Amino acid sequence: MSRGHPSGWATAIALAIGRLLSPRGEEGADAVVAPLRNFSSNSKKWNSTANPDLKITHPTLLLIESCNSMSQAKQIQAQMTHTGLVFHLFPVSRLLSFIALDENGDFRHANALFAQILDRNAYIWNTIIRSCINKGYFDMGFCYFVRMVRECPEMDERSYVFGLKASGGLQDFRVGESVYCRIWKAGFVGNVIVRNGLIYFYCESGKLSSATRVFCETETRDVVSWTSMIDGYVKNKMVDDALRLFDEM
Repeated sequence: MSRGHPSGWATAIALAIGRLLSPRGEEGADAVVAPLRNFSSNSKKWNSTANPDLKITHPTLLLIESCNSMSQAKQIQAQMTHTGLVFHLFPVSRLLSFIALDENGDFRHANALFAQILDRNAYIWNTIIRSCINKGYFDMGFCYFVRMVRECPEMDERSYVFGLKASGGLQDFRVGESVYCRIWKAGFVGNVIVRNGLIYFYCESGKLSSATRVFCETETRDVVSWTSMIDGYVKNKMVDDALRLFDEM
C-alpha cells in the first residue's frame, strides 16, 4: 500500500473503525475493508503478504500484530468472524501466522484454522508447512506440501524450500529428489533461496558431494549459502572442509 496520502489514510481508517465497531454486523466484510483496500495500487497486496513494505494500519491487524497469547488470538478470530474479515486472505494469514508460528501459538488450532480457509494462497500453505517442520512433524509437513502442489498454482521459492526441509527431516532421499524434479519443472533451479534449500537437503541426507556441487555451481551466493554448506560439513564431521570454507568466506 502506498505510504502517501496521510489525510486519505486517516479518513479511511476512521471509516473502517466506525464500521468495525458498528452494531450492524450484517454490513459484512466488504463494508469494513473497502475504504482501506482502495488505497492499494495493486489488489494482490491485500490478498498476499509477499510485500514486506505493506503498511499495517487496520485496527484488527494492529491487534493481531500485538497479540501475545492464544486467548487474545481467539478473541480476535471471533471478532474477525463477526465482521467477515476472516474471509479475506491478508487478515486471516496474519492470524494464522501467529497461531502457527509464534511460541505462544497452538499447533492444533492452527491446523483447524487452516482447514477453514477455503481460498488459500502460497503464504498460507507455506505457513502451515513451516509450522509442521518447526514442530518436527516432517511427515505431516510433506503431506501438506503434496497437497499444495495439487491445489495451489502460485507456489513460490519458499514453498519448495519448505518441501526440501520436510524431506530432509524425513531423511528420505527419494522424497527430496521428487521435490527437486518439481523445482526443475517450475523453473526455480537457479533461484538462490531454492539452491540454499537444496544444499540443506543434501547435507541433511548425507550427500555431501551433491551439496558441494550445488554450492560450487551457485553463482550468486549469500550468507545462507555459505553457512548451510559449512554447517553441513560440521554435521557430517568434515571439520577440515568446514574450516577451509570458512576461511574462503
